[in-house]
Amino acid sequence: LYNTPPIQIIDLKNRDLINSFGKRTADSLLVSKTGNSGNLCFNEHGDIYYSDYYPYKISLFSKEGKEIKTFSRKATFLRPPERRRSRNTGRYYICSQGGIRNMAYSQNGILLVLVDKWPKENKKGESVTQYLDFFDDFGNWLLSVSIAGKFKNMWTRTIKIDDLDFIYFSSDSPFPHVEKYSI
Repeated sequence: LYNTPPIQIIDLKNRDLINSFGKRTADSLLVSKTGNSGNLCFNEHGDIYYSDYYPYKISLFSKEGKEIKTFSRKATFLRPPERRRSRNTGRYYICSQGGIRNMAYSQNGILLVLVDKWPKENKKGESVTQYLDFFDDFGNWLLSVSIAGKFKNMWTRTIKIDDLDFIYFSSDSPFPHVEKYSI
């Protein structure tokens, strides 16, 4: 729903829209057309963390929809979506060039952000690099960890955290599976 606020609270039983809030940027609208949409997760108070895939910006909203704060980290490797032309067909397409893939909130007050870094060109053999960024409850960036450098998998689709602060990564390679780690 490109022309609506990105966060919508819906009563599924009655299919009623309860509330909607947040703003989309021109880049976020373009990125959503490539299949990379925004992300949501909640802290222990029910407040909502929201991010678009691009640009690297995270907003914290109260459950009522009031924006509490916005934060990010300088990720110069992320670039806006780009219009490219296929060498084979001559048709144009929109290409994402990295962004926030997923987020998860820890009971210890840590927000984990899974970030995709796309190669500058579609060169053969180059793949997406991923980082796991850690933020504290105040929105301060703590550190980044390379997924491929610290974990078994090269590419992660989703991250989740349980009540004991175990991190779960879903991955498709070499077959669909879930990996479990402790912070």
